[in-house]
Amino acid sequence: MSGQERVGAILEHPRVQRAIIVLNAITIGCETSPYLVERVGGVLYAIDRGVLVIFTAEIAARLYAYRRSFFTDP
Repeated sequence: MSGQERVGAILEHPRVQRAIIVLNAITIGCETSPYLVERVGGVLYAIDRGVLVIFTAEIAARLYAYRRSFFTDP
């Protein structure tokens, strides 16, 4: 299995996809609470930036794994 195929398999694994979605949903949900933002706003901001880095790395890994088909295969 090539590096590209290995990266593609990891990205397509349901647990990886769910983990990214759940982490983002929890962060967004917490940011809607004025109480939490007041108490731990800095931590939420840091987690939000971390999730953004994960999403960016995921897109970069998908570009690596799928090359041109990334843009043509829905």
